[in-house]
Amino acid sequence: MKKGFLYTIIGAVSWGFSGSMGQHLFEAYHVNAPWLVSVRMIFAGIILCIVSMMTMPHATRNLLKSKKDMAVEIVFALAGLAFVQLAYLTTIRLSNAATATVLQNLNPVMIMIFVCLTHRKLPTLVEFICIILAIAGTFIVATHGSLTSLSISPKALFFGLLTAFACCVYTILPVQLMKKFGSMPVIGIGMLVGGIIMTLFVQSWKLYVPLDFAGWLGVILMV
Repeated sequence: MKKGFLYTIIGAVSWGFSGSMGQHLFEAYHVNAPWLVSVRMIFAGIILCIVSMMTMPHATRNLLKSKKDMAVEIVFALAGLAFVQLAYLTTIRLSNAATATVLQNLNPVMIMIFVCLTHRKLPTLVEFICIILAIAGTFIVATHGSLTSLSISPKALFFGLLTAFACCVYTILPVQLMKKFGSMPVIGIGMLVGGIIMTLFVQSWKLYVPLDFAGWLGVILMV
């Protein structure tokens, strides 16, 4: 239980740090969001796949051998991993890291609603209060309390909500795969597959990215 809480905190801090680093790259170097996602995913995927083969070789090989499970893995790589990162970084580019992270954190509410619908039960009083507070917080971030205007662009709000939805897909889709193979093989292979497909789609090697040493260091820290 304590490990779970610790990993959750580290994950949240790392996600927030990467968002701030992404904002810096957008503002200082005008980096292309799809390029950044493709580079981040492919190199993170390589690192995680190496760790996965070293720590969980049997589970990693079994996942790669299973056509049925790899089909789900590819969907997760694109509809989960790539989708959430692209939507998140696009929201940052259109607004800022703080706003993007707040909007993205609507995803627990969406997951709660999904679980209530699939299990055909109403939310508890505490869950209902959390839903209201999350929606109210998002309203304040998006409008600064005004009923007549937005404090962020409609595009930023759209991609922010899209990020929250993508987080739901990212969270729910790989559950059965992780139960069967563990998290490291699923995330590692998903990152690598998604990175390769994104790189081919974006044709990253053709894009000119004006990065100096500090810029490349920022990309490395994101990876």
